[in-house]
Amino acid sequence: MSQLPRSAAVLACALLSACGDDIESRLAWGVGVAQFDKVSFSRTDLVPHLEIPTYDGSGQVVHPDVLFDGYRYLLAYTPYPFSNGRFENPSIAISDDGLAFREIAPGVNPIAPAPP
Repeated sequence: MSQLPRSAAVLACALLSACGDDIESRLAWGVGVAQFDKVSFSRTDLVPHLEIPTYDGSGQVVHPDVLFDGYRYLLAYTPYPFSNGRFENPSIAISDDGLAFREIAPGVNPIAPAPP
């Protein structure tokens, strides 16, 4: 067997094994902290799991950007629950310590509506 078909077969097996509907494990992920030193990659439990408020209630976000203005942390992000692009609308949150984020005001998110 040549190298290319073997690689394709391994990739196909990996993709098929990733399929499923295990909603409990999908609900457990979120923004966290990882360490990479070019030798090993590991999650650290030294920093708590971040709870990010999302207007859809999932807590699942992508594209986080943080700005510290000398007083508080501003977080811009987009919710992306279970890879559903209909909820990927820009949102913002603030934090005094960089760990506990909250909406600037109730109902302000998303700051741009979903496209038609």
